[in-house]
Amino acid sequence: MKVLRTVIADDHAMLRQSIMALLSPLPCVAFVGEAKNGEEAIERIHELDPDLLLLDIKMPKHDGLQVLHDLQERQVRTKVIVFSAYVKSLYDSVEESHNVIAYINKIDPQDLVSTITKLAEDMDVASN
Repeated sequence: MKVLRTVIADDHAMLRQSIMALLSPLPCVAFVGEAKNGEEAIERIHELDPDLLLLDIKMPKHDGLQVLHDLQERQVRTKVIVFSAYVKSLYDSVEESHNVIAYINKIDPQDLVSTITKLAEDMDVASN
């Protein structure tokens, strides 16, 4: 199974730490960076070239939609899981954005585990 080099972008430090604690035991996840706002998220993506970005929508200094727009403009290959507390119907266009593979509500973070595991399996198969 492919190990996904992962960056998490959320403006709440406690949530970033909780998600990292939830996902770090997975053999397919290696956290390589974190960001507390959209501006930092863009910087981390360009510095680290991760396989996966866990992205909140509502953040200061560029929201998640602006981050997605930047990634699309620069044709970045990083896959994105939007991880937000906001109702998905408000952001239906998010899943149509560049490289967004899932929208997961923060209320049920266990969905992250299955989504990331499937992504790692799919990317492993694609690389062989």
